[in-house]
Amino acid sequence: MFRLFLAKRAGKVWAIVSLCLIVLMLVVTILASTVFFDLIGSFLGRSVPIYEDGIASMYPATQSASKDEAFANANAKNIEICSEGFVLLKNEQNALPLASGAKVSVFGKNSVDLSYGGSGSSGFTGIDYKTMDDSLTEAGFQTNAALRKFYEDDRASGAGRSSNSSDLDSGDNEVITVGETPQSMYTQQVKDSYKEFGDAAIVVITRIGGEGFDLPRYQGSTEGAVSEDSHYLELDQNEIDLLTAVTDGSFGKVIVVFNIPSAFEAAFLEDTAYASFADKIDAAIWTGFAGGEGIMALGKILNGEVSPSGRLVDTYAADVDSSASMQNYGGDDMMYTNKAELAPHEQRYVVYAEGIYVGYKYYETRYADAVMGTGNASGSAGVYASQGGSWNYADEVVYPFGYGLSYTTFEQTLDSVVYDEASDTFTATVTTTNTGDAAGKVPVELYVRLPYIEGGVEKSAIQLIAYDKTDIIEPGMSETNEIVFDRYLMASYDVNAHEGEGGYILDAGTYYFAVGDDAHDALNNVLAARGFTGMVDPFGAPAAGDIQCVQTYELAEHDDTSYLVSQYTEAEVYNLYDFADVNYYYDTPVVTYLSRSDWQGTFPQKVVLTANDTVKAALKTSKADITAGTKSLDQVTYEQPQTLSLADMWEAEFDDPRWTTLVQQLSLEDLALIVNEYYGQDPVNSVSKPATVTSEGSEGVSLNYLFGDKGISTGYASNTLMAATWSHEMQYKHGDFYAEDALYAGVHTMHGPGAGTHRSPYSGRNAEYFSEDAIISYYVGKNMEEAMGAKGLANNYKHFFLNDQENGRQGISTFSNEQAIREIYLRAYEGGLTSEGGLAIMTSYNRIGCIYMAAEPVTQYELLRGEWGFEGYLMTDYIQAGEYSVTLDALMNGTNIFGGNDRATEILQLVLRNRSTSGELVEKLQESAHRILWTYSRTSMMNGLTSGQTFTTTNAWWQNAILGIQIGLGVLTAAGIGMYIWVQYFKKEKTRYELVEDQR
Repeated sequence: MFRLFLAKRAGKVWAIVSLCLIVLMLVVTILASTVFFDLIGSFLGRSVPIYEDGIASMYPATQSASKDEAFANANAKNIEICSEGFVLLKNEQNALPLASGAKVSVFGKNSVDLSYGGSGSSGFTGIDYKTMDDSLTEAGFQTNAALRKFYEDDRASGAGRSSNSSDLDSGDNEVITVGETPQSMYTQQVKDSYKEFGDAAIVVITRIGGEGFDLPRYQGSTEGAVSEDSHYLELDQNEIDLLTAVTDGSFGKVIVVFNIPSAFEAAFLEDTAYASFADKIDAAIWTGFAGGEGIMALGKILNGEVSPSGRLVDTYAADVDSSASMQNYGGDDMMYTNKAELAPHEQRYVVYAEGIYVGYKYYETRYADAVMGTGNASGSAGVYASQGGSWNYADEVVYPFGYGLSYTTFEQTLDSVVYDEASDTFTATVTTTNTGDAAGKVPVELYVRLPYIEGGVEKSAIQLIAYDKTDIIEPGMSETNEIVFDRYLMASYDVNAHEGEGGYILDAGTYYFAVGDDAHDALNNVLAARGFTGMVDPFGAPAAGDIQCVQTYELAEHDDTSYLVSQYTEAEVYNLYDFADVNYYYDTPVVTYLSRSDWQGTFPQKVVLTANDTVKAALKTSKADITAGTKSLDQVTYEQPQTLSLADMWEAEFDDPRWTTLVQQLSLEDLALIVNEYYGQDPVNSVSKPATVTSEGSEGVSLNYLFGDKGISTGYASNTLMAATWSHEMQYKHGDFYAEDALYAGVHTMHGPGAGTHRSPYSGRNAEYFSEDAIISYYVGKNMEEAMGAKGLANNYKHFFLNDQENGRQGISTFSNEQAIREIYLRAYEGGLTSEGGLAIMTSYNRIGCIYMAAEPVTQYELLRGEWGFEGYLMTDYIQAGEYSVTLDALMNGTNIFGGNDRATEILQLVLRNRSTSGELVEKLQESAHRILWTYSRTSMMNGLTSGQTFTTTNAWWQNAILGIQIGLGVLTAAGIGMYIWVQYFKKEKTRYELVEDQR
């Protein structure tokens, strides 16, 4: 009986084992081939068409002859970009450059673990990052090895900073530790090493940033926090203690390096009332996120091989929370009071109550009004003439927008600004003279002051209009730059123009053009030209200004007709965004937008909202009703015999009628396939479209696509650092090298870069975007998009638009007024998307007003395809399971591609289950296919493509490995089932027979 019991038990064991193997096989098969297929492929690689060395193609490599050469050239270019983008913030008594061979001690726990880039979509793996020590050693400096080893040993110096968050979607506030080593952990042996390496102390201040999280506004009880109310963008206590220690006179010079993606509270560099050691810090440099090898530029600057020429693209405020935009920056406290009545992705909102006064446009305009005694700026007229009042620019701003230093000095004169009516452009001529002792280059920053009528259309007192950069100028020599720019770019948007229909206007009056060292300097030049002289600028210098830096343009009559028609198409320009204004949803206004006519009376307060019935109804995305269609599936032409291939459409215009023929060859299954994409698409043989390969790309082609003997291609500097070069040449070259990387990696389309606005320095993705200013974003995006498009790379330009925070980004209602939307947030994208390289867009997770961006038709049709003439496709950001991201609404309102979770099955079911009414939906699918295939026809996917080709999908190595695992599991499962049968039947019968024999 005991043997029979064992046989029964063995049968159960084999049954359980077999069942587990069957379940495991099913799970592996299903997950690997569906949910995680694209995710695995993005990290482990795909079977992709690798660009071969020397191939003749429609989009050839131009910078290199091989993959390895391309990799070396791209990294060298990135170092050059960083050399021109790093910003020298302070250099007292010519502390820099350092003497050749200087012995230096590099301080800061993060000095051995720099932050090189963002995380999430901009993250990299596999790069051999260059270090601070690499940079300094190559530059000829001797570094303190004992100090470096101390920081590298976590047991000796502490665990270090928090890692970038991997939580991309919850919307929760992150707790991030700075990770600086407390002074109590420094041993006497470490301190003794300073003496030998005392020529300079280089102190590295690091902050991180990335997708899915904003930087903490409250550090709470984290290690090193000064107080619970202290935030992430100021010095923590351990950093204060470190700077106190190194400024005790032990070192010849003290230099601070900001390895930080955002603007930082830098008053500790200038204000002894803020920090007692401020006047003991000799120099400071901002390096941003430099990518794989960009930090090598730092050594070249510190030893004087390169004179720094980068300039800030954000204002460095003394208190980052003092700006107008920060009064309504969306966090957990920005949720409808009755949020319990709303779905999870309907509960958050943010109101851009500051209007157009973002960044320097707030600080500089309020300063100008204080000088002139207008706008109730400070509570008393002419505050800076009398040096009274309560609002003081010096208390507000540490470093203005456009600020930066060099190892030499320059004088610039604005020689002329000439208007050409035929082209509607201005040409500004600027002469730059090197008045110092060292060779160097410098940006030419051209600003404009528009005529302002108090109570009229809001206008900044000064705003960037164009820029250029000189070549290297030797001491005593001069260079003249001619800068051409469109008059349209200085028009203001007036929602009340043309009897309330709206449009861009130019007020009559004097337009002052000015060059300056930064926005504040340019403004002072304008104020001086307008007769405001003799006062003392609280920024610390006479504000008499230099009128040689100013030219004027007179407009005799108000012009509100020149830009009633789009600059790019024949479409009329009129108000589009009433529904984006929070006041649209309430019977009485709930927000007064900031106005310079009354700074104190309209300065933003926190907006508290309760979702009324109008808001609740608008938040419900699912409004499209396929059963309401008027056209049946039988009335639509599809799945026609192949007469055209995608190869035949090379360079075909968007409105070429052959696109209709091509698209009508697609089957319903093809149409559903082609509107879904996650890092690539399978081939579509009905039109001979090969596989499409897409990469993340905020800071270079990423996610382990093959690139020579490297795991990935170049890790470039962040986009903010790219903007800080103020160089059209560098920005175009960046796009060009970027696209060449993509050629070798076999990548045709890419997610990034983007042109979101730095509305707040806390935004986690600021490194992926260019600036707080729309005009510099306009130009940088235009330069990069044109370069990438010329080499066959389509950039899914992101995240379009009003996507200026990460916490709670899923479904957040974003409210602003139309003037700010057009002049600030859309203008930042306009340069790139209206250029020849503007081929594709990635929309954002937020809502415009209450409407999900991917299902918002006004922007997609009336603005993009109407006013701007955009012909490419729009894709969603990675589709989440949120109740607001509804497939049908997005398709019917202009979205063309769904990124992430596959919606093909859902789309096919919608079509086939509603045959009598799904004709319009199929036509929308065909419209999307037209835009998608037209875009692909402008990419390197066309390389080597011939008419009538067919394609098969081959497996990548990991697919074969998973197939092997599945086969192995199948064999084991079969064996388990066999053992179960053997034990359950044959072994059991044999055991019973043996027991009977034993009983006999």
